[in-house]
Amino acid sequence: MGISSVLVIRLSSMGDIIRAVPALKSLKENLQRVVFLTEDRFLETARLFPYYDRVILFPRKNLNPFTLKKFFSELRSEKFDLTLDLHGIFKSAIICSLSKSRKKFGYPRKFSKEFSHLFYKEKIDCGDTPFISRFERYNFALKQIGITPPKQDKFFNPYLSDEAINFAEDFMKKNNLQKGNFAFLFVGASRKQRFKRWPLFRFNKLAELLEKEMNLKSVFSYGPDEKEFEKKMERKFTILEPSGLMKTAAVILNSSLFIGADTGLMHLSAISGIKTVTVIGTTNPVINKPYGTLARIVYKNNIFKECKGDLCSHGNCMGLITEYDVFEKVKTLFER
Repeated sequence: MGISSVLVIRLSSMGDIIRAVPALKSLKENLQRVVFLTEDRFLETARLFPYYDRVILFPRKNLNPFTLKKFFSELRSEKFDLTLDLHGIFKSAIICSLSKSRKKFGYPRKFSKEFSHLFYKEKIDCGDTPFISRFERYNFALKQIGITPPKQDKFFNPYLSDEAINFAEDFMKKNNLQKGNFAFLFVGASRKQRFKRWPLFRFNKLAELLEKEMNLKSVFSYGPDEKEFEKKMERKFTILEPSGLMKTAAVILNSSLFIGADTGLMHLSAISGIKTVTVIGTTNPVINKPYGTLARIVYKNNIFKECKGDLCSHGNCMGLITEYDVFEKVKTLFER
């Protein structure tokens, strides 16, 4: 196609941006210039994996006529051979259509939302079924422009600042943790996605199993908008309070195992090569599967809501998945 420069659009969320990392790296290796466009609230996520030459930020946190005008001025300040809309919603389609590119690719109807497919002249051929992972969707975009997609046998080291590295070292020293000899248990999934949460009492029992059966200590953590966990967590376990994405990532990269729900940190762990077990119930295990050969999924059908805790009947909630279900997947990773 004679492509040397590309604008890649993925506005949100943290997990979806991380899942775009292999595609971004392939683009960077094959093209002269890659510009990545995302929302300003995900700048720290983008900085973890800087496989691009420049970032353009949509001003989601401070949206007003002035910031919007400045954004579109920056968007149209550079011409590209190609714009790839990897998001596929109305907002991203508008941005794609206003970019200065010779070609503009987006997803067809079955793979997009909010009628965004109507804005694209060129469609990314993703096959017949929409039930494919984000990685496969992004790979189809690469194939569309003649780039061979990467295999999921290589991992990606996130960029960590000296401050983040020192923070992780101090945290481990303070809590008597050894590098590669503790599990990171992320109990949250944000308030807006409470339905994804695996219940805290299951995490507690799993941590006891890990220590008893594998002599593996556990570090519990949660998100910045999940302060309610502070009062619920047992102090006999090590707790990492919300400390910023890069510092949290630094601690995860020193662990030997990550366990959590379908979250951005889970995808960060898997793509970085940390053994990862994700507990999925209410979301699709195919579309949201983690990256690579060191990740496992624990999934059960007929789960429609979050668990209310010990007194819940577990009829159709995340509590249906037991600590033993998860522990069996953990063992398969360590027996490899």
